[in-house]
Amino acid sequence: MLNMGSININGTSQIEEKTVVYFNASNNGSQNKGYSSTKNISDMEVYLANQEQCDADYAEFDAAAMDIMSRIGSINKK
Repeated sequence: MLNMGSININGTSQIEEKTVVYFNASNNGSQNKGYSSTKNISDMEVYLANQEQCDADYAEFDAAAMDIMSRIGSINKK
């Protein structure tokens, strides 16, 4: 059985070429237990002015990260 270590995925939300929010997702690939997804706002003023777009970017990031993690989880089960 293949055992993979922890996996981290990073992304950002940019408004007018400025990074406003940083995203991170991680899990323990070898045990396929647990998933963590966070966002860190680097510019609150720009974030609040563009919250709908930033939150949509985070939702898209989280869905993509979950898809990647589930694919890796299925590899570990082989």
